[in-house]
Amino acid sequence: MRAHETTGEGYERIDLYDAKSVARISGHYDDILKQIGEDPKREGLKKTPERVAKALQYLTHGYDLDPSAILKSALFKESYSQMVLVKDIEVYSLCEHHMLPFFGKAHVAYIPNGRITGLSKIPRVVDAYAPLAGAGAPHRPDPRLPARHP
Repeated sequence: MRAHETTGEGYERIDLYDAKSVARISGHYDDILKQIGEDPKREGLKKTPERVAKALQYLTHGYDLDPSAILKSALFKESYSQMVLVKDIEVYSLCEHHMLPFFGKAHVAYIPNGRITGLSKIPRVVDAYAPLAGAGAPHRPDPRLPARHP
């Protein structure tokens, strides 16, 4: 689903969401509100289930990204051999134990081995891993990445 919102100040907001997922998740949050004694039809809560569903899609959108494909989309041969560092990359995710949002900064560094990747791709790779960054998440190789060779 693509939603457009134009304000009177020349700003156009474009959001992309899976309409079926939003509807399905919204229904569950409608039920949750009822279970905790709230009225989902109350003025302040009318759009809350939909907002929560969209927030969850945003916070977990990295599951749909392929980190290897992101890096390969801008991979260039280069003899540069100094460390490449991208700092202060914003990270948004969910605590896997409580499903509460958290945020922070990531720093990524690598030493090129005959190839470099576009700097804009590094934050996208961080996005791909953000849903996996829950506190206490087991440290295991991501099957989406190619095997490392010594």
